[in-house]
Amino acid sequence: MKSNVIATSVLLIMVSGCAFGQRARDQTLLPAIMTASSAIEADALRGVEEMPDGSQVSAGMALSDFMIALKSEVVPADIMDLWPAVAAICEIGYEARIAAGEISNGVADSFRERVTQFGLALAKYVGGK
Repeated sequence: MKSNVIATSVLLIMVSGCAFGQRARDQTLLPAIMTASSAIEADALRGVEEMPDGSQVSAGMALSDFMIALKSEVVPADIMDLWPAVAAICEIGYEARIAAGEISNGVADSFRERVTQFGLALAKYVGGK
């Protein structure tokens, strides 16, 4: 009897932890992702501008697909397939801004960390559903 009570208690704790995890993702992580998404989009747009003409269309489409998926009612898990391209486009923008003297290497490193953390948060959000 005592082992049944303990097993039931453990199960209830696990179920409630899962429920709070989903709630935390929806009420905390998703708003943080959406807030940071405008800066990521701006960084990537700068990267698209700096790309050779032949690459701008495909890079712009990848960015557009990513932003549409991100802002959809339910963020699809396959959005992570687009993320590496968007992160690479951001990097092109940072390098262009460093070359133009708009930002220092330290500022670029800070932006790169934002991209890294954004990717981790997005992966946690879509992978944790």
